[in-house]
Amino acid sequence: MGKNLRVGEFLLAVQGLALHRNLFSGTDAQTNARISEIGEIVTALMSSDAHESLSVSTSELSAIDGYRRWAAQYEAADNPLIATEEPALRSVLASVPIGRALDVCCGTGRVSRILRDLGHTVIGIDQSIEMLQVARSQVSGVSFQQEELISQTDTGRDPTKSDYDLITCALALTHAVDLTKAVAAIAARLRPGGRLVITDVHPFFTALDSQAFFRLDDGATSWVRNQHHRFSSYLQAFRAAGLAITDCLEIEPPDGTGPMESFVAALRPDAARCAYRGLPTVILWQLENQGSPEVFQSRRRASESMAP
Repeated sequence: MGKNLRVGEFLLAVQGLALHRNLFSGTDAQTNARISEIGEIVTALMSSDAHESLSVSTSELSAIDGYRRWAAQYEAADNPLIATEEPALRSVLASVPIGRALDVCCGTGRVSRILRDLGHTVIGIDQSIEMLQVARSQVSGVSFQQEELISQTDTGRDPTKSDYDLITCALALTHAVDLTKAVAAIAARLRPGGRLVITDVHPFFTALDSQAFFRLDDGATSWVRNQHHRFSSYLQAFRAAGLAITDCLEIEPPDGTGPMESFVAALRPDAARCAYRGLPTVILWQLENQGSPEVFQSRRRASESMAP
């Protein structure tokens, strides 16, 4: 489905978010500035030439079609989400003991490279042949294989595959329609006591209808849908898969560098600060495989019974 996105619409939405976040804590001067700028934007949107000069035509693509078309430009394009996520992800992965690692939805291999450099034996899997071609061309020492794991319906444990010490899944579960099945399929590859590290688009950010938007060399723009997964959805999925949470990080970008803020800041810097400051854009989960859901529930009941 295609849509014309006007810059003015986006700026108007940011002004509204800025107003909402400062209803009680903001100053009268900030409120008046927001209202004044809203008036300017509405006037521009109503002008006859704004529809053409300040708009971009874009269309939604499926994950497989979107990443097929995005693959060639993916590494070259600046991605504020990755810039926010990667320092924290590197730090977490550096604390995990060396072993056999699986990078799920590996894309062009950026996390596979980190795992390799840390000393892990790494296998990267992805559904996109095009993304894997990029990964194979620039990341040596990793076995890249085509496989779509997070949409599999069979999530039973296979002893021949459930032997990974560490599994990563970076900024990919946001595209999973059924989060519980996706997490179960990943957890089924993890050995007992193994670690799972997930990064994803933060629930607040997806609630703002933020999508995986990208521009191609020919100037065309498209986007892949980010599903809105609530915190409760993650917790239910982890519990069902027998995974215990060992840590959770909510990561916010430096001021002025967020996925939407970086664009708005150039046009309406004060509104961008009011709207986005202090809001996380990435969530990072650290988990441990405690066995089957039955074992997990038994351990939890035992722990609860021992509590004072």
